[in-house]
Amino acid sequence: VINMIKYSLICSEEHNFDAWFSDSKTCDEQIKKSIVECPLCGSKKIKKTIRAILYALYLLSSHFVCKVN
Repeated sequence: VINMIKYSLICSEEHNFDAWFSDSKTCDEQIKKSIVECPLCGSKKIKKTIRAILYALYLLSSHFVCKVN
């Protein structure tokens, strides 16, 4: 089983698109190295959208939830 995370991304031309990555670190590294490219215009100036950032924060926070009986 391969776990993948879908991120919503946006290019410098404001085209929105989704891409799958194994984890957040891989996504960030590939964006930084200009490996990720907009499928509409070919721009390599890519950022995660706010939706992707909020989802990553949600996943991170779920690891720190304490349950009290």
